[in-house]
Amino acid sequence: MSEPPADLAVIGYFAAVQRLMLPCALADVGGGKAGVQLGPTLTADAPLVGLDLAGRGWSVAAHLTHPGRGRDQQAAIALLEDRIERLTLGPDCGAPMEIQLQHIDREVVWYCDPGPGLRSLAELGVVAPAARNLYLDLFDWLEPLICVDLRHAPTLVFLNGGLRPCDSLAPLIQRWRPRIQGRLVLQVSAAGITDPRELAARADLIVEMGADLAVVTASANGLAIAARNASAVHRPARDVTVLDASGAGAAASAALIAMLDRQPDAAPAALVEVALDAGAARCTVDGAVDPASAMRWQLFRETGGMEQ
Repeated sequence: MSEPPADLAVIGYFAAVQRLMLPCALADVGGGKAGVQLGPTLTADAPLVGLDLAGRGWSVAAHLTHPGRGRDQQAAIALLEDRIERLTLGPDCGAPMEIQLQHIDREVVWYCDPGPGLRSLAELGVVAPAARNLYLDLFDWLEPLICVDLRHAPTLVFLNGGLRPCDSLAPLIQRWRPRIQGRLVLQVSAAGITDPRELAARADLIVEMGADLAVVTASANGLAIAARNASAVHRPARDVTVLDASGAGAAASAALIAMLDRQPDAAPAALVEVALDAGAARCTVDGAVDPASAMRWQLFRETGGMEQ
């Protein structure tokens, strides 16, 4: 007998990230600096969104790349096995190299070699799990390997396009729109854009291209959301003391999926507030993982992936 549909299915890249805090501004790095190693965190957004909504009591099915066999990676697998109802990993092709540098001015720089994860994804080849909602990481370096059969026709499909240039969005929507019977939500990052009018215009443009809902995030410059039946609404980011912004986008995505599941016709003005609240709350904690999951991961790291 087949399993009942999950509340959410997530598909994407899964890796443990080593972090280093440097006691200098990004502009002052020079030839090299000694820093302080922080606890690891997780990437990319798919496992973070899954963990967030599993923490809200949702049933979650996850198809993710294999993070490798190191101690932190094994603890990360144990965390997802503990919190996510149905977890499927690709083959182990080794641990991707993921490093995050945090500077004293709160600038964050990532360095990575995702090759092992990409090889794992290429061999995963999935039919998207039966679920009411589906979340996909579709970064430009990841999308060519996302071979997903959408035969189960989720009600809502949430695509995270990452840092894609505007001229690449229409082809992205054209590739996915014909495959999606439900609502298509596209979230993209517009880091570097500071003009609220430009952010709102980009959200409206994405809807004109064929998305049912567009989410354009701009870090400290807030975000804009547009819908097929409503023009874009922009609001600035919340005024909070930022400890670590690396998980804010995933937190906002999870909050939007939860609200759209409850209120499919929620207006952009209401959705913007929910997303900003969730992103701001995540910025005040250390690491990209929600606090409850972070505590659980630390336990598994200390016990070698076994619960005591």
